[in-house]
Amino acid sequence: MAVAFLITDIQERVRDRCDLPVYTANTKVTTAAILRYVQESARELSGIMEDGDWHFVSTAPLVTVAGVATVALPLNFSQLTRLCWLRGPGDVFVLEAANLEDVHPALSGQTWDLVSPRYRIVADTLEFFPPPAAVHQLELRYSTGAFIASAADTLNGQVGWDTWIVYNCCCIVKQRAGEDYAAFATERERIEQRIKTKRKDPHGVVQPRDMQNWSSLERHAHWWRF
Repeated sequence: MAVAFLITDIQERVRDRCDLPVYTANTKVTTAAILRYVQESARELSGIMEDGDWHFVSTAPLVTVAGVATVALPLNFSQLTRLCWLRGPGDVFVLEAANLEDVHPALSGQTWDLVSPRYRIVADTLEFFPPPAAVHQLELRYSTGAFIASAADTLNGQVGWDTWIVYNCCCIVKQRAGEDYAAFATERERIEQRIKTKRKDPHGVVQPRDMQNWSSLERHAHWWRF
C-alpha cells in the first residue's frame, strides 16, 4: 500500500536536520533551491526503484498523424516500459525499438500494414520507421519517475522513501555549504539498504526460464515456477 508524503513536510524535515532558517527567496537555501533538491533526490530515488518495479508506471493513449513521423511523449515521461499499436478490438501489436538497419528513409508504398513499424525515442518524441501513413491508436506504458512539480505536490511511495529523500537533501545542503555530510550519507545508505531488502520477492522465479514462445495462459500458470 502506498503512503502519501507531503513535499512541504519533507522540506521542513531537511530544514530541521540541517538547522536552517525558514526558507525564503533570500536565505542561503532558498525556497526555490530546496524544491530543486527534493526534485533531484526524488528522481535519484526513482532511478533506484524503477528497475523491476512499477511504482511510477502510468498509461497514456497516443495518436499518430498521417505523414508525420513523430508523436510527442507525455510531459512527465521518464522511461518507456511498453508501446502498443491498437489495430482493432482485441488486436494489440507490441512495437519494438528500431536499430540502425531500420533508420532510413521509408520506401515508396511502405505502410504499417505491410511493414512492422518500429520506434526510437528522440528528445521528447517517438519517431517511427516507417512514418505512419494513417491515423493509428497507440497505448504507451511508461514510468513517470518520482515526478514533482511544486512544493504543493504529494509523493506516493513506500515507508522509508521520504526519509531517504530527506537525508539526500541534507547531503546536498551540506555539500554545497562545504560542510561535512558523512553522518547524513551514512543514514541515507542505511535507509537505502532497507528499501532494497524490502524489494526482494520471496516468491519470484529462482531459475530463469525462456517463456517467449509460451502462450499467455501458460505464462500465468503457477506450476512452472517450481
